[in-house]
Amino acid sequence: MHADGGPVRAPARPVDRVAGRLAAEHHASGGSGHAARTPRRRRRDTARPHARTHRRPRPRLLQQVDRIDRTGRAGGAVTARAGETFGTVRAVRDIEALLAGAVPAAGPTADEGEPDTGEWSATAGEGFRIVPLWESDGLVGVYGPEWQQAEEAAAGHLAALVGELDRRWGTHRTAGMRVPIFRHGAGESLPPLYRALCDRDCLGDLTVWGPVEGRWIAISLNQCDGDAPMILVAVVADRPIVELDDGE
Repeated sequence: MHADGGPVRAPARPVDRVAGRLAAEHHASGGSGHAARTPRRRRRDTARPHARTHRRPRPRLLQQVDRIDRTGRAGGAVTARAGETFGTVRAVRDIEALLAGAVPAAGPTADEGEPDTGEWSATAGEGFRIVPLWESDGLVGVYGPEWQQAEEAAAGHLAALVGELDRRWGTHRTAGMRVPIFRHGAGESLPPLYRALCDRDCLGDLTVWGPVEGRWIAISLNQCDGDAPMILVAVVADRPIVELDDGE
């Protein structure tokens, strides 16, 4: 309890704060729908630490995340890899298959999904293919230390995979996503690979190797929103994957 005897309230989630603000404005306006112009103080939500991956909420994924999936767990699946346990050996095997598979030389970018659920299984476009390698459990209602543990586990999976691929293909390099994210948000043109990554909310910086057998490989860890699952993806491209400059 506070010193004045009032109850201590848990930090509000962003969606709760928005709903509360709209209800207060409706009451203050006498139900007219026009909010009274009273100053509001912004509060910072401290219930969950920020992940170290780029995030940008998008309705398509959040609609999937907010539902209860077919297994009954909170936070519906986003990819076809939901429910699978991460394994470095299996992830490397998936990347090797991606490296050996077909990559479109041209044509429009298209998503692929599981026939029975529609969950995302791949995206292919001019010179590239993107696939999910692993998806964490949904994080709806997960806060504090438990959320931090989930983030650390996901980062550990990424680090283990990077270490194994470094051993196979040499030291990686990084291609940041800052410029693609900015340009995508501004509606500016982007190379097809970067546009596809932004469209799928794969906004984490890319860890890149290549050329490997005449192709380039990249992986990234992504999360579109604090409630959404964390997703590890792999990219294969028939051309160099390089970080975009501001002027490109």
